Amino acid sequence: MDAPLSGRAAWVELKAMETETTHLLLASLLPMVAVIPRMLGFMIGLQLLPDAIFPPLMRNAVAIAISLVAYPVAAADAALRADDYLWLTAILFKEGLIGLVLGYLLGLPMAMFESFGTLIDTQSGTNSAATFDPGAGHELGVSGALLRNLGATIIVSTGLFLAAVDIVLWSYKVWPISLALPPVLLVGAER
Repeated sequence: MDAPLSGRAAWVELKAMETETTHLLLASLLPMVAVIPRMLGFMIGLQLLPDAIFPPLMRNAVAIAISLVAYPVAAADAALRADDYLWLTAILFKEGLIGLVLGYLLGLPMAMFESFGTLIDTQSGTNSAATFDPGAGHELGVSGALLRNLGATIIVSTGLFLAAVDIVLWSYKVWPISLALPPVLLVGAER
């Protein structure tokens, strides 16, 4: 039977266990922290449900919940490291930027519906009935608000939102988290 450790030896062993536990915790949390910015940027850029209807806290919770699906992809990326904070900051910025670009590109149908409605309002003369729409966050005509809400309903009910989320999840394979440039550009740089 081992003798109990005394004073300094017990403290050193406890510190070693604490350091190992901290290292394991960081190793498991880092992939999750690396996955969240792309999905959060996507949800911000998509503008499917604006802040007045879908509060930012709820949007962030949805983004984190969807990010859980991409966690295994990030956890398998062996190049993620927490020792270089400048690299980690650049990677997180890159991830957020990718998410914003994907969100805005995939959110273009929402802007299209709203623009068609505004065009109809202008052509039919009902543009003077434009009121501030808290859902859109700006002044919007009757047809613009109708088509925006109709577009959001169609996108969510037909599964197009899930297809957009699938595109964002697929983007983790196309441009992995740990790479500063997409693999297509890296192949060209090797020549």
